[in-house]
Order: sequence, then C-alpha cells, then structure tokens
Amino acid sequence: MTGALASLLYHRYFLWLVFILNIAGTLWGFEWYWDQLVETPWLLRIFVPDCPLHAMLFALYILMLIRDIPADKGWRKFIAWTAVLGCVKYGIWTIVIIGQFLISPGASPDSQDWLLFASHIGMTLQGLAYSARMSSASQYISLAVVWFALNDMSDYGLGTHPYLPLPGQFPLAASLSVALTVLVALWACYLSKEYAGIKKARGLWLRWR
Repeated sequence: MTGALASLLYHRYFLWLVFILNIAGTLWGFEWYWDQLVETPWLLRIFVPDCPLHAMLFALYILMLIRDIPADKGWRKFIAWTAVLGCVKYGIWTIVIIGQFLISPGASPDSQDWLLFASHIGMTLQGLAYSARMSSASQYISLAVVWFALNDMSDYGLGTHPYLPLPGQFPLAASLSVALTVLVALWACYLSKEYAGIKKARGLWLRWR
C-alpha cells in the first residue's frame, strides 16, 4: 500500500465517512432482511443477515481505529478479523449472485438491485483495503473461519441463506460460499504470516541499529 493511499484510508475524516457508510449499510441490510428474520426460528436468526452483520462488525473495527483502540487482543482482534474477512467473503458472494441476475436474459433489475451490486463492490474493497495492517492472530483467524463454516452450514443446510434472485441459483450460491470460506481462510493465513515476518524483520533491524 502506498503512503498516500494509507494516509487517506487512515485519515480521521475518511474513517468517519467509512464508519457512517457502514452504519447506513447495516440499517438498510437489516431492513432488507426483516421479513426473512421474522420467518426464521430465533435460534437461527444470527445466521440470516450475512452482509449487514459483517458491515456492523466493520463499523466497530473502524470505530476502534478512530478512537485509537488497538485491535490486537481478545475480542477486539476477533471483531477485526471477522469484519475484514466477512466483508470480502460476503461482498464477493453478493457481487456474483446479483451480477448473474443483472446479466441474465429477460431480467428486469430495479434501482435496488444496482445499489446492492455497487454497495457490495464497496464492501469487498474496504475489506481488502483495511486488511493491510491486520495483526498476526492464528487463533482468532481460526475462530472467524469456524464462524463462516457454521454460517455456511446453516445457510445451505438449514435454509437461512439470503433470498436468491434467480431460480436454480442454489448450487452456485452454496458452492461459492463454501469456496470463499476456504479462500479467505488461506488469504488470512498469508496476511498473518506476512505481518509476523515484517514484525520480526523490524525487530532484527532495531536490534542491530
């Protein structure tokens, strides 16, 4: 990440903008899922609002950055990793599922469909952008991946997945979600090892100064 881009991403005013957008996305998302939440048994409701839930976690992570609260221990580290990985996983999933609908013959997408598509591009990009400074945390990455796996099991085993815009999309939706869980797990392990390597190299450099 270039210095100019990092300066923008972590500038306090820009962080507030990202925070507000994620709060707005959370509220809109829960409103979008409301009917499905009402119809779902309460024990499974936590698995229903995939995107708004992770947008809310991302807003909490951004609030930590705004208030200079280190996301380097305990529940704060779990929130940070789950938020970043969740934005990438569910952002890409929604782009593919809504994108297939947008380009399907005879589809009549409305403004909400296009807004969903665009907003989830933003969701994916923010997860990628703010992953650069994540700290090494194999146990919390494992917990996040377990959460995603449980979500996949509930969504495609118990039927808590989002409403799909096209008939016959279930196989794609299920296989894509599972594949993305595996991919974000591998990506997180790479990020964690890379951070640990940078930290070790910096420590050696400081020792030999």
